[in-house]
Amino acid sequence: MHQLSEQGLIREIGRDSECRYDANISRHDHAVCTMCGALLDVPVEISVAQDALQTAARASGIELRSYEVRMYGLCQKCQESQQS
Repeated sequence: MHQLSEQGLIREIGRDSECRYDANISRHDHAVCTMCGALLDVPVEISVAQDALQTAARASGIELRSYEVRMYGLCQKCQESQQS
Protein backbone atom coordinates (compact mmCIF):
# COMPACT_ATOMS: atom_id res chain seq x y z
CA MET A 1 0.00 0.00 0.00
CA HIS A 2 2.85 2.37 0.85
CA GLN A 3 4.36 1.84 -2.61
CA LEU A 4 1.03 2.65 -4.27
CA SER A 5 0.95 5.82 -2.21
CA GLU A 6 4.48 6.75 -3.27
CA GLN A 7 3.42 6.27 -6.91
CA GLY A 8 0.48 8.65 -6.37
CA LEU A 9 -2.15 5.97 -7.05
CA ILE A 10 -3.66 6.13 -3.56
CA ARG A 11 -3.33 8.58 -0.68
CA GLU A 12 -2.10 7.86 2.85
CA ILE A 13 -4.19 9.42 5.58
CA GLY A 14 -2.57 9.54 8.99
CA ARG A 15 0.73 8.04 10.01
CA ASP A 16 2.12 4.88 11.62
CA SER A 17 -0.50 2.71 13.37
CA GLU A 18 -3.30 5.12 12.41
CA CYS A 19 -2.46 5.05 8.69
CA ARG A 20 -5.35 4.52 6.28
CA TYR A 21 -5.51 4.64 2.53
CA ASP A 22 -7.84 6.50 0.20
CA ALA A 23 -8.33 5.79 -3.51
CA ASN A 24 -9.63 9.34 -4.00
CA ILE A 25 -6.37 11.24 -4.43
CA SER A 26 -7.96 14.62 -5.18
CA ARG A 27 -8.06 17.20 -2.37
CA HIS A 28 -11.08 16.50 -0.21
CA ASP A 29 -12.02 16.52 3.45
CA HIS A 30 -12.90 13.75 5.90
CA ALA A 31 -15.15 13.01 8.85
CA VAL A 32 -14.00 10.50 11.47
CA CYS A 33 -16.37 8.64 13.77
CA THR A 34 -15.07 8.87 17.34
CA MET A 35 -16.91 5.69 18.30
CA CYS A 36 -16.19 3.13 15.55
CA GLY A 37 -13.34 4.89 13.75
CA ALA A 38 -15.09 5.06 10.35
CA LEU A 39 -13.38 7.42 7.91
CA LEU A 40 -15.87 9.15 5.62
CA ASP A 41 -15.36 11.45 2.65
CA VAL A 42 -17.12 14.79 3.09
CA PRO A 43 -19.22 15.16 -0.09
CA VAL A 44 -19.21 18.98 -0.11
CA GLU A 45 -16.43 21.52 -0.58
CA ILE A 46 -15.32 23.13 2.70
CA SER A 47 -13.82 26.53 1.99
CA VAL A 48 -11.05 27.91 4.16
CA ALA A 49 -9.73 31.40 3.45
CA GLN A 50 -6.25 31.30 1.91
CA ASP A 51 -4.97 34.00 4.29
CA ALA A 52 -6.16 31.96 7.31
CA LEU A 53 -4.37 28.89 5.96
CA GLN A 54 -1.16 30.84 5.39
CA THR A 55 -1.35 32.41 8.87
CA ALA A 56 -1.81 28.98 10.45
CA ALA A 57 1.04 27.54 8.38
CA ARG A 58 3.42 30.35 9.35
CA ALA A 59 2.46 29.98 13.03
CA SER A 60 3.25 26.25 12.75
CA GLY A 61 6.53 26.90 10.98
CA ILE A 62 5.61 25.05 7.79
CA GLU A 63 5.43 25.95 4.12
CA LEU A 64 1.85 25.15 3.15
CA ARG A 65 1.50 22.76 0.23
CA SER A 66 -1.97 21.35 0.83
CA TYR A 67 -4.57 21.08 3.54
CA GLU A 68 -7.43 18.88 4.66
CA VAL A 69 -10.30 19.57 7.03
CA ARG A 70 -11.01 16.66 9.37
CA MET A 71 -14.22 16.63 11.41
CA TYR A 72 -14.87 14.34 14.38
CA GLY A 73 -18.20 13.06 15.65
CA LEU A 74 -20.57 10.09 15.48
CA CYS A 75 -21.41 8.43 12.15
CA GLN A 76 -25.02 7.64 11.31
CA LYS A 77 -24.71 3.98 12.37
CA CYS A 78 -23.26 4.88 15.78
CA GLN A 79 -25.89 7.59 16.29
CA GLU A 80 -28.60 5.00 15.65
CA SER A 81 -27.00 2.46 18.00
CA GLN A 82 -26.89 5.04 20.79
CA GLN A 83 -30.59 5.79 20.32
CA SER A 84 -31.50 2.10 20.69
